[in-house]
Amino acid sequence: MSTTLLTGKNVTLELGGDTWDIEAKSVTLQVTNAITTVNTLAGNKSIVTDTTGTLVIDGFQDYTMGGTGLADSLYDAAEAGTSTAFELTVGGAVFTGNVICNFPTAGGDAVSVLEYSVTCVVDGAVTKA
Repeated sequence: MSTTLLTGKNVTLELGGDTWDIEAKSVTLQVTNAITTVNTLAGNKSIVTDTTGTLVIDGFQDYTMGGTGLADSLYDAAEAGTSTAFELTVGGAVFTGNVICNFPTAGGDAVSVLEYSVTCVVDGAVTKA
């Protein structure tokens, strides 16, 4: 069996109905199960008690006059404080769900490309197709 190696160029992000391939530098989805193990007379038993997740978006501060950049979109979503739909495609797998985002940073060093990192909290379940 051969192995397929993927890079970030095999990743696309759709957030709030818009696709952000060029504006995002890195996108990482982390879903974690909270596992509780109990000891019984028959042995140990582990169960999943909760599932949480984060969507971390690293990008370039593309604030624009028309408010159409990813940084603008993330800022507006954080300001609204409501869930925003996302679709993350990694190779052939498509992950979908809703997230509530924090605010991206604005400004920075005079001689550097202005970047940000935003951690969005998954609101509900993540599905993989």
